[in-house]
Amino acid sequence: MRHGQTDYNKNKKIQGQIDIPLNEEGIRQAIEARTHLKDQTIKKIYSSDLSRAYKTAQIINEVSQTDILVDIRLRENCFGKLEGTSFLEIDEYIWDTLNTQPEIYNSEGWLGMYNRLKPFYEEIKSEQDILIVAHAGTLTMLRYIALDIPFSIEEYKIHHQENIHIKNCELIKL
Repeated sequence: MRHGQTDYNKNKKIQGQIDIPLNEEGIRQAIEARTHLKDQTIKKIYSSDLSRAYKTAQIINEVSQTDILVDIRLRENCFGKLEGTSFLEIDEYIWDTLNTQPEIYNSEGWLGMYNRLKPFYEEIKSEQDILIVAHAGTLTMLRYIALDIPFSIEEYKIHHQENIHIKNCELIKL
């Protein structure tokens, strides 16, 4: 499964769980998201502990002035040895291996991520007026879980390609 390279970062590198600070573009996107959310009721914000997500949550929260709850389960997928690698260096064979045998790259893989996020979703699914600030892969998987699609890597590839993927600072209301 190949991800849309332009949806990631300026240098076209796999970030994963590397704690890279939010750049100028990310700050601009967070301010834009804050503007779109200014009239929304937000009672609680859940955020990944990685600084690029947490900083985004802080910027958005300048309007909401609510609690930001940090949850490590909201981290991006761990790509292991591939983190920091340019997308240009990764061919379809490597992506397929990452998806089917993540342990080779010391990665959690998509199934591992699903298993990490499913309990989080179960805990918050009845809450209302919450905002989750995380990462594209994390939010894509949460959306997959919220749509109650039984997990398999083959199905995930199909649904991911059918635009279930969430772009940077995209606002999705569920």
